[in-house]
Parts: sequence; structure tokens; C-alpha cells
Amino acid sequence: MNSAKYFEIFKIKELQEILLRNPFIGILIYREKCIYANHFICKLLEYTQEEFSQLKIEDIVYFEEDKKRVREIAKRRPKGEQFLMAWKDIVLRTKRDKKVYALVSSITILYEGKPSGLLMIIDITKKVRIEKLLKMWREINQKLVEADSEKKFFDKIGKILTNVYGMKFVWVGAPDYETKLIKPVYSFGAAINYLKEIKVSMEKNVPEGMGPTGRAFRENKIQIIADTKTDPRFIPWRKPASKFGLRSVAAIPIKIEDKIKYVFTLYADEPFFFEEENREILEELRRDLEFGIKKLELCRREKIFAETLKNLEEIVISLNQEGTILFINEKGSRILGFSQDELIEKPIEILGFKFKGENLANLFKAGLDKPLRIPVSIETSKGTLWFDMKIRVIRPDEETLRYILIAEDVSKILEFEDMLDKARYVDFLTKLLNYEGFRKEIENVLPFVSEEGALIIVDLCDFTYINTMFGHEGGNFCLEEIARRLEFFKNKGLVSRAFSDTFVVFFYHLKDKRQIFEILKTLKNLISEPIKLRNKTLKIDFNAGVAIFPQDGKNFEKLWKNANLALNEAKRKGKGAVEFYSYLISEKLDFYFKSESLIKRAFEEGLFVFYYQPYFDVNTLKIAGLEALIRIKEKDGTIYLPSEFLEYLENSSYLKDFEKWGIKTLKEKILKWEVPINFNISGKSSNLDHVKKLINRFRSKQFFSNLVIEITERVIVQNVEEIKEMVKFLKSKGIKVALDDFGIGYSSLSYLKDIPFDILKIDRIFIKEMLKSRKEIALVKNMIDIGHSFDMKVLAEGVETKEQLQYLDIMGCDYVQGFYLAKPMLEEEVEELLTTKTTE
Repeated sequence: MNSAKYFEIFKIKELQEILLRNPFIGILIYREKCIYANHFICKLLEYTQEEFSQLKIEDIVYFEEDKKRVREIAKRRPKGEQFLMAWKDIVLRTKRDKKVYALVSSITILYEGKPSGLLMIIDITKKVRIEKLLKMWREINQKLVEADSEKKFFDKIGKILTNVYGMKFVWVGAPDYETKLIKPVYSFGAAINYLKEIKVSMEKNVPEGMGPTGRAFRENKIQIIADTKTDPRFIPWRKPASKFGLRSVAAIPIKIEDKIKYVFTLYADEPFFFEEENREILEELRRDLEFGIKKLELCRREKIFAETLKNLEEIVISLNQEGTILFINEKGSRILGFSQDELIEKPIEILGFKFKGENLANLFKAGLDKPLRIPVSIETSKGTLWFDMKIRVIRPDEETLRYILIAEDVSKILEFEDMLDKARYVDFLTKLLNYEGFRKEIENVLPFVSEEGALIIVDLCDFTYINTMFGHEGGNFCLEEIARRLEFFKNKGLVSRAFSDTFVVFFYHLKDKRQIFEILKTLKNLISEPIKLRNKTLKIDFNAGVAIFPQDGKNFEKLWKNANLALNEAKRKGKGAVEFYSYLISEKLDFYFKSESLIKRAFEEGLFVFYYQPYFDVNTLKIAGLEALIRIKEKDGTIYLPSEFLEYLENSSYLKDFEKWGIKTLKEKILKWEVPINFNISGKSSNLDHVKKLINRFRSKQFFSNLVIEITERVIVQNVEEIKEMVKFLKSKGIKVALDDFGIGYSSLSYLKDIPFDILKIDRIFIKEMLKSRKEIALVKNMIDIGHSFDMKVLAEGVETKEQLQYLDIMGCDYVQGFYLAKPMLEEEVEELLTTKTTE
């Protein structure tokens, strides 16, 4: 065997045994194209042997400048030129366009008898990436020290990562808890428009929340996407990421004070730039980022604190455990008349603060271990200055103790509060005590009352009427006059205008309870004395509630509560009534609570029912309409009349629901029976907006034309203008309006002139008394004539005898209603009655 052939065999054997099968070195043999690749290089560059045979050696090189060098060398090898290319860093390209950082060396060999090039390749990709990350981390650390704001902080880091280390894109996102999205705050790099095409959610139950940024926020853990083209977690963003060349992602959550404040997301243009093996470096980067932001926050707080201290109006002093001044703010030193230099390192005694007549320094010498708030004073040439001082005890460490003193000059405030106290407890209009002043005075007096006393709450009647008729100026004139009269009692007790038209008097040191009756008699004379107002003479009535001390209450709250209960009972009895608190009133409270329970159950179990009392045309005695009367009917047949629950209902939150139910029920009956039905709107519901909403829920021309809304006369006086507007609204809908209880309230021809009622209802009291005298008959006749003169139909209630019916017919009354003709009846009875259309 000749030496050349032996050499070739020897070489092949050595390559096979030593190089070709080496698991750590890539071997590539080439001439015009690659003719051999060992297993390592096939796996590294992701090509098969067959695919390599179609490639030139320059095809596996990534950068163009390297391709040129490799191309020149590749031309020389097949010519047999013997030269060695030493180990050199070069970036190779894989089949999937991934970068591989490698150390490459090449020589000329004989392969299969022909000169060929041999490449030996060592993969250093991980080493290069780790070094790159480490270098980035070190430079970022340097920038952390330099930044003095978060914007500058992220701006420096973002530019380092994109401009120096070639990150394709970097953005900083912050959670938006309103939209549940992570919104961009800062962004850097060539792919900045990528953010316009994506949405990142904070929530895990939507696809947009399953990517690296959303998961990093929720899980407080760095998320790595090694390859955006293959990782299923990146599917929602894959298309825009591919468009902008984003192949590898790392999302770093930044936690500040137990909350994820930002997510820092980095993108590389090559896959596998970020891998699990890099996590430790990324964790270091995260810790440094968090430290940097915390440092910025502390600096910001220190700056704010320093600026606040500089401009603070209060005195701020820091002391050590011995009471030596370590710090005093500039404003504080000026207030106290010293420079800061004169006070630092001096004992607190120098300032002369006094607490309970002693120097404040004694407090610290005695040892103070908990926060304290105390009044302190200083004597100056201008007089005594008072300070509200807060003392905080601070322990920076186990061995150190500091005191922080914050003192606010309250001298002027105390003077002002003294003036304010004099005004705070006095009614501006009447100059009497207001409720708060009255309460305070009684609480001061009661401990010294050894005999009996009486608390009397006086509520003026119909004062809304006075305000309506004479305006608030007229109303105020009356209040001032009443207050002036009640000053008669000032030498015998306390007098107050507690609320708008409510006065209160408290008498103490009563020798005998009978004195109360004399007081009430005097009270009545004082208030009922006529008041002349604008050429008119007004006589004001009142109701009063009385509670006796100590039997009805030993403190103000109890006395007030019981006197108020007595007052409410007096109001129920009518104008001019005075009521003393007693256990009977408590029984009425029980009745109130029973009514509440009954109403609640009526709604829950559907126990409300209407009884219908017909009213008749006087001439024909045919049914002209029905009046709906509410009842509560138990399932066992027990009936509750309005007297047992209506008062509570009208003053409860259930009223609006009841009226909705009532109107809805009446609509069904009107459409079925085709006969007018009257429904009384409570005085508590006479608010125009409420009535509009109530009526507009049930729009029906046929329903409205047969609905009659009744308004009691006493409701009108409370707000004439609003009732006028309400009637106008109802009539615009085709609804008739009746004036109920005419004659027993505040009859005024001006109401009838201004408010166009359709029906005037004469109260049953007048019908009952009608046949007793000619005057009573004349009174009813006048009412009928008044109604007709204002184009109203007139309905007489409470007709119980044939004689009453005959007289009303003669007097020209239009409609009559009463037990003589028909009692209230259930709907089944109404339907039976309507089939006859007439009655005897």
C-alpha cells in the first residue's frame, strides 16, 4: 500500500473514531456543497444529512459579512490549499432561522481522495446568552443608582436593552383595575407598534390573560416563552409577534409593598434567547428592579417629607430619650422666636412649654412610652399661646428611642371657638336656644334638679299654611313674635326654638305637679293671642306633649323621647290638644308595631283587597261610580279595617308599593266593569313627580277616562302650587279629580277657584247633622251651590235615611253615597249589582 493511500485511510479512521462521533463537536466536510455532517451538527442546525448535501457552507452562516469570508475560504479548500483557520466566534443559522453562537475552526483534508474543507464547530450559544444577560444586568445595576425618577429609571433601562443589547422590544405595563387590562406605561424598541395590535388582560379566564405578561402579574412569577412560534400560551399574540419579529419573551413582575405594580416584558428577535436556564439571572434582574423602584419611592417620600416639614404651619421637634432637641423645623423655630442653630442640641426646657403648670421636660424625664395628645402653653410678651401637642414615641431599633413633637398653635382657634359656641347653640332668627343648645343646657342642669320638672314640646299648627299664604317673611314674623312671648318663661326655666315651628320649654324646681296646668294655661294664652300680619289677624293653635322629670325620664334623651311620643298622640287628637306621656302611649307604640307586622305580611302573602262602595245618581238612582276602600283580609276570613293599619301605611316605605298595587288592581276592574272608580291618593304621596311616575306606568285611555283620583282638602294647604300642578297633570291624562272631606279641613274659595276639581265630596258629618236645624240644611245647600258655581259635580257622603236622600235631591245634589243605598261590598257583589244597573 502506498503512503498516500495509507495516509487517507488512517485519516478517515481517526476522524470516525475521534471526531465524527464526538458528541460535543460538530464536524462538517464540504467541497462545492456539504458532503458529510456528523450527528451533533445535524441536531444543532436542525438539518438531515440529505438536507446538508443540498447546502453550500455559506448557507449555514447567519450574518452577511461572515458569509463573504466563508465563501472565499470555501473556494480555496477544493483546490488543495493547505491552511488552518484558527478558532473564531461566528453566528450560524439553523433551519428554523434560529441563531447559534459557535466557535469554528477549519482545515483542508483529503476526503475520499479529494481535497475538502473540514469545519469543527463548538456550540457556545448558552454561554454567549448568559454572558449577554449578565452584562445587561451589570449595566442596569449601574443605571439604578443614577436614576432619580421612575420615568428616567425605565427610560435608561429600556434604551440600554434595545439600543445596546439588541432587544427587539421592551415595555412596562401597569394594572388598570377598572378595565382589568395591563396598560402600557413605557415602551422601547423597533417593535413599538406591536402594542397597538395586542391586548393583555389581568384575568385568567380569557385568552388574552394567558400570555406571559398576564400570568406574571397574577402568579408573581417570571414567565418565559422560549419560542413564540411554538409555545401554545402565546397563540393570541403569535400573528402580531411574527409580524414584528418577536421570537422569545421574558415577563418580569415587579412587586412593591405586597402588590404587583408593574410587569417588565422583554422580547428578543431570536428564539430561545430566554430559556429556563436563564431564570436565575432574570430573578437577579427582578430583585434589582424592585430595589431600584423602592429606592426611588423612599427618595420621593423623603423629598415630600422634607418639603412638607419646610412648609408645615405646625411646630415639629425631634428629641432623644434625654429630652435633647435633635431637630426643629424652620417654621417652628420662627414661631417660638429662636433660630434653628440656637435650639439644636439644647434641652427641651429652653422652650418653656408648660403642661398642667409644670415644664414639659418633666414628662420626658419621668419616662414616656406611649403616644400622647395634650394642651401645652408658652408665656410670651404678647400673652399666653396655646398649642395642641401630639407626642409620638419612635423606636428605630431596640436600643434607640426618639420623641416626635407636633404642636399646632390653637390660640386663635380657641378664641374663635369661644365665639362660635355662643352662636352654635342659639337660633339665628329668634335668639332663643336651638335644639343643641337646649340639650346641652338641660344636661348641665339636670344633675342639680332635686325637685320635679316638666319638659313641654310645643308644635305650632298649620304653619305651612301661614308660609304658603304670607311667604317665609310672614312666617318668620310670626315665629319671632311667638319667641318674644315665650321669653316670659326665661326666669322660670329654659326656652328653645328647637326646630322650624317647634318650641320647647323646660321648667325645673316645681313644688307641685299642679303648677304644670298653670304653666300650660299661660302657654296657651301667650300663643293663642292674635297676631296682626299685613292687615290680617291670625290666631295660632298648637299641640303639646309633656314629660315629667324624673318619673318619665332621668336624662334628656328619655325626656325628649317621651315628650315627643306625647306630642304625636296630641296631634292625632287634633288641633289644640295637649297630651301627657303615659303608659297608654306606650301601648299605642305596640299598636304601631303590630300595624307594621300586619302590613309586611299583607305584602308578602297578598292579603290586600278592595271593597267597593257605590255612589248613585240622585235623579235616577243608577250607579254613577264606585269608591275603592282598602281592607286586609286574612286567609281565615278575618278583616282588618283601615283604622287598624292605614296610619302606619301612610307613613311607611310601603306606601308607594301599595299605590302601585292599587292602581294596577283598579285598572283591571275598570277595564272589566266599565264604570268609574274613585281612589284616594294619600297626603304623603302628593309629590308631583311621584304621581306622574305612578300614573304613567298604567297608560290606557279607557282606564284613565274612568279613574277618579280623590285628594283630601287638608292635603291642599300643605302645598297649593304642587297640588295645582298635579291636578293639571291628571286632567291632561283624562283622569277626573275629586275634592274629598270638603268642609272639615281648611275650606277656602280660593282653592276651588284655582284648582279645577271635577267632583266636590261633602263630608258625612254635615249630612248626619243636616236635618237637626235649618242652619245645618242651609250649610249643606251652600256647599252644593258652591260646587255647582265652580262647575263641579257634588257628592254627598254618609246618606243613611230616606229623608236625607229626599232633601239632597231637592237641593240639587248630583250624587249620593251611604248605607241607605249600598254598603261597601266585595267585587263578586259588585258584579252582581252591576248586572241590574239600578237599586231601590
